[in-house]
Amino acid sequence: MQSSAVDAPIEIRDEFQRNIDLGGLEGKALKEGRVWPKNRGEVYAQIPKHLIKKNTAKSLLYAAVSTALTLGAGAVGLLIPQQWAFAPIWVAYGMVTGTLATGCWVVAHECGHFAFSTNKLL
Repeated sequence: MQSSAVDAPIEIRDEFQRNIDLGGLEGKALKEGRVWPKNRGEVYAQIPKHLIKKNTAKSLLYAAVSTALTLGAGAVGLLIPQQWAFAPIWVAYGMVTGTLATGCWVVAHECGHFAFSTNKLL
């Protein structure tokens, strides 16, 4: 018996549901015998030590560069006329400024995770 066009969506949905059920690894992550880390220490033991070491000078440099770029972008915004004719420029300006300001957010986020520096005052 030939499948009709009415049956096709069901097959597609079933394949879609199979992908959702198994995930992107097609169930390979769920195999028995897989050893998962029991605690944070086991995870950190697998990360190279030079990637965990906090560098206060580099962190301060990232913070300074991100702040300078964000403030610089804000200053450029003062030069753009607030007229409808400049709307495309404002859209581009918003995208660029938002991207630059994300650097400040990332630095602040890392501070929240105590990854900025070993100095707790910073």
